[in-house]
Amino acid sequence: MDASRDVKPTAGTKPEIAGRLRSIAKIVIIDVAAPLIAYSLLRSTGMSTVTALVLSGVFPHWAWPLASSSTAVSTSSAPWS
Repeated sequence: MDASRDVKPTAGTKPEIAGRLRSIAKIVIIDVAAPLIAYSLLRSTGMSTVTALVLSGVFPHWAWPLASSSTAVSTSSAPWS
């Protein structure tokens, strides 16, 4: 009897690793890179440091519901409601 077909990979499968990398990339882009870019652009337009910091910090709040790959976002969590 050949039982080699019954063995399932445990952890670290390619789809699992790809999913983790996708999640990490989303976090890095939305929570780190985008606010830094927004801050830099806002400061270059002449905004004060405090205003640029506040506005660039709001970006992740707006971006996460839009970047969610899950089912529809409820209107109560949408930033425009």
